Amino acid sequence: MASPASSATVETSCDTLQAALDVFNGPNSTRMPEGGRQRLNDLAEKHKQAAARAVLLVSGGGSSSSSSRGGVGSAVVRPEELRGIISSLEQSAVALVSYCHGFTACAGPSLKQSLKQLCTAVIKPTQELVEQLLRNGGTEGPRKAFGLVWGGCDELVRGPLDNKACLFRQLADVMQAIKGAKKELDELCEASRQELGIDARAETATAAHGSCNGNGIHNGIGGTGVAVTAAAVAEGVAAQAEYLLARGG
Repeated sequence: MASPASSATVETSCDTLQAALDVFNGPNSTRMPEGGRQRLNDLAEKHKQAAARAVLLVSGGGSSSSSSRGGVGSAVVRPEELRGIISSLEQSAVALVSYCHGFTACAGPSLKQSLKQLCTAVIKPTQELVEQLLRNGGTEGPRKAFGLVWGGCDELVRGPLDNKACLFRQLADVMQAIKGAKKELDELCEASRQELGIDARAETATAAHGSCNGNGIHNGIGGTGVAVTAAAVAEGVAAQAEYLLARGG
């Protein structure tokens, strides 16, 4: 069971990490950070190393007092070791998030929100890792949290750092969604053709002219033509998005 002092340490650390993330709720930075993506990568690697040391500590590789009570390969972490590893995690995470916030200088709402989401994907599992260190109940929990920290850092390094890159990242996401919708529409058209027993030529004619039941309402075959038209529109929008992405590149 964790001591009250250790619990207070973890709670304070989690609050500090949350405060670092909350900076995105305030005003934008006043100047761009120096070092660009390379500096961001260095800070992310430093945080990943701090998380790796934490997992090593609870697995018995970095602690002088091992025990089988926490599970195979686990270790009983001394209070001073716990405080040291939590402090390291806290400092590396705060440095990383603070540096990322610098890119909000001249940033639009989309870029700022993107940076916040990317930083959240690092901070939340870091908080979970800190809590797992306190529990000291084996290595499965810390390793899972470490994997999320690692993945969050990698995504952050690959993320957009300026308005243009953020815009084209969003366009790429939209294009993927449109392609997915077009694929579903194509499948719907094919299923309709098979169900109605019409060939592609008849389908094209029906899509262009439709058929009327005398009351100004088009019948079901014309409805299949609507699906064909929608698929064509989706394909055109996807092509336009690809064109914009090519120009932006």
